[in-house]
Amino acid sequence: MPKRLRHRITYPFAPGSPLEAIIGSKTVRGPDLRVARRVPIKIAPPLRGGGWLSANGCCDPSVNHRSTLLPANGTFVAPEIFAVDFIRVVNGRFYAGDGTQNTDWFGYGAPIHAVAGGRVVSVFNDRPEVPPFIKDNPTVTRPSDFGGNGVVVEIRPGVFANYYHMQPGSVSVDVRQRVRTGQKLGLLGNSGNTQGPHLHFGINEGRSTLSSNSLPFEIDRFRFEGTAGAGLTPGELTVMGMPHDERRSHPLVTSVSDYSR
Repeated sequence: MPKRLRHRITYPFAPGSPLEAIIGSKTVRGPDLRVARRVPIKIAPPLRGGGWLSANGCCDPSVNHRSTLLPANGTFVAPEIFAVDFIRVVNGRFYAGDGTQNTDWFGYGAPIHAVAGGRVVSVFNDRPEVPPFIKDNPTVTRPSDFGGNGVVVEIRPGVFANYYHMQPGSVSVDVRQRVRTGQKLGLLGNSGNTQGPHLHFGINEGRSTLSSNSLPFEIDRFRFEGTAGAGLTPGELTVMGMPHDERRSHPLVTSVSDYSR
């Protein structure tokens, strides 16, 4: 990896444009940016089985995750750069029928597992669920509502794994409890700021997800099944590519993976 990235932007004018007489250069030198050298955090997968689509993940720009920038603590933070929304795909679909019930979705109720050992620092377990495709969500009225039901685990000093949108009443751990890698934390649901059942997973440098920066991670091993095309239309996905095993990799956006162990 390079130590720095330099940016140079060039642009043209239409032939004969009078602007050429007043513009001294059609090249703009952008800022030099230092490349972070921090090694990604190695973890186990938070889910098991096949067909898990990485949505809103690294590295295409996305207003949902990748490009989110929020003011916090007197500065700006990027809380979701490496976060992933895991949605289960079966035969090119997210759900059976019209998908209007949470139980229609293939990932609904899937066990969620700890990606590393650590200490639980936050638990939400009594937030209501909403139906899929909801437009005006009455359950989200403040920042702490966005994740719905979930768990935050400090997996090393200053490093926090967060798991959100779980089913109400399904969280099986308590604050200050120690958890081990692979331990069941709860069930995948549809609570908080969501359009359909999925697991929002990420690792941050603070226990408050929306006011801390996202950290890079890589899953120890999994099987890449392909990449989803067709614009992620829920009922018309096509998974393409050559399946193969991955080691210490990040599940890139629109990839579909099998986390059987």
